[in-house]
Amino acid sequence: MNDRCIHGLESLPASVRGCVLTIGNFDGVHIGHQRILQTARSLGDQEGAAVVAMTFDPPPDLVLRPHDAPHRITPSKERIRLLLECGSDRVVSVLTDKQFLTTTPQDFIENILVARFAPKHVVEGQNFFFGHKRSGNVETLAEASDRGGFRLHVVDPVMLELGDDPTRISSTLIRSLILTGQIVDVDVGRWRDFGNGTRNRLPSPMTQFASTRPNDLRFHEPLQVPFPIPYRPADADHGKVFSVHEPLGECLRL
Repeated sequence: MNDRCIHGLESLPASVRGCVLTIGNFDGVHIGHQRILQTARSLGDQEGAAVVAMTFDPPPDLVLRPHDAPHRITPSKERIRLLLECGSDRVVSVLTDKQFLTTTPQDFIENILVARFAPKHVVEGQNFFFGHKRSGNVETLAEASDRGGFRLHVVDPVMLELGDDPTRISSTLIRSLILTGQIVDVDVGRWRDFGNGTRNRLPSPMTQFASTRPNDLRFHEPLQVPFPIPYRPADADHGKVFSVHEPLGECLRL
């Protein structure tokens, strides 16, 4: 994995230029993120271009609000591994500091996105924000796309039925479900589309619950849950609920 993970913007190889680029925190690498990565992968295969995921370490909110930042679902190394597993050829991990976070959207596009990557395509979700005070969004990217020489693709979110209302799957939602101990009564397996009409389930602790005893499970930091959380995986026996008492980290993969 090391040769596919690039730390910092100063040592980018020439092979990332002309890539299919997606940018984000990707905390949890949930199926909303995976839809973006699958779109990027499809474009990369069509164009013969590398798929590059650019992410940030530490996460921007941890720099801006160190005492009030949300818990992380996946540690940095696990997030990088999952990004590579789910379709990226390279992951660029950018060191985040207060100076970097003062970058305006225009400077980000001109001096980082275009100057460093010269992407053929940029793939993002509808809820993508970037630049100083999150003042840039997909509309900002769309306005700059002709001048920057790239095509922008905005991917629809993955929706989840929670109660009566469809809810957009997000890292914030996953944290909320974990911390409030709600039952997830849906198929939360991680899927990868291989482009031939078939989908293979990737290994996930959530899909392994049906065959794993709860006290055998081990989860990763940093997210700590102070109470048991019941889960009902879709492929478990009907009505069977597992109660998890261990710290939860990258285990929930909505």
